[in-house]
Amino acid sequence: MNFIGKIKKFSNILNKSAPFLNIVYSQFAIILLCSFIGYLLDGWLLTDFVFSLIGLLIGLIFSFYYLAKVIWNK
Repeated sequence: MNFIGKIKKFSNILNKSAPFLNIVYSQFAIILLCSFIGYLLDGWLLTDFVFSLIGLLIGLIFSFYYLAKVIWNK
């Protein structure tokens, strides 16, 4: 297989995996954003890490909801 054929094959693989990569990146962003908001609340309210954990749990719940929504809509 020549170089152009390998690039076309790789491009085809990327095109098929793009929706799944979008799900992963969205889940990461949701978890990171909710955790960061919890971290900011901890700093503002002078608590240890209570809101960080709450933000992490809320982020996990939202990310699994998003995953289920995307999977069940297909």
